Amino acid sequence: MITIHDLANHRLKREARTGDDFKEAGLHILGGCKRCEATLASYNAYPSTTGYWLCKDCIGEDEGFETPEHFASFEKGQGLDGSIKQSIEARGMEGARNELERYQEVLEALCEMSNGEDRVLFVKAFKRIQGLLILVSRGQCPVCEVTNCICRI
Repeated sequence: MITIHDLANHRLKREARTGDDFKEAGLHILGGCKRCEATLASYNAYPSTTGYWLCKDCIGEDEGFETPEHFASFEKGQGLDGSIKQSIEARGMEGARNELERYQEVLEALCEMSNGEDRVLFVKAFKRIQGLLILVSRGQCPVCEVTNCICRI
């Protein structure tokens, strides 16, 4: 999994060494783990799909990013859509339905366990998943909303 330092190096196309380098890359050099509140520096901080930094001990297998490109696509809002697209390509619309139902189960559990700002984010994501499942049940593409269309995703 990539660290914040890896991401800064990728964005700068050179080694990030100073606070100014990280500022130029649009990243912080210091932060903290959202879960255990450990103090982190860019070399031991992992960007996560929750939008927060996590430490090596707290980040799960499916919460981090393997490459800077993977992070960039997720950051642009392509995380969920990209995952759905792969499911459609591999298993058709039924694959998309299964992928969305999996996300729905995870988000439902997160909504129940969280509070404050996190809960608001999880509830919004849960509602988006519900809307996408309605589209799929109608035979519409969950990304472009066209019936029986997978070419535009």
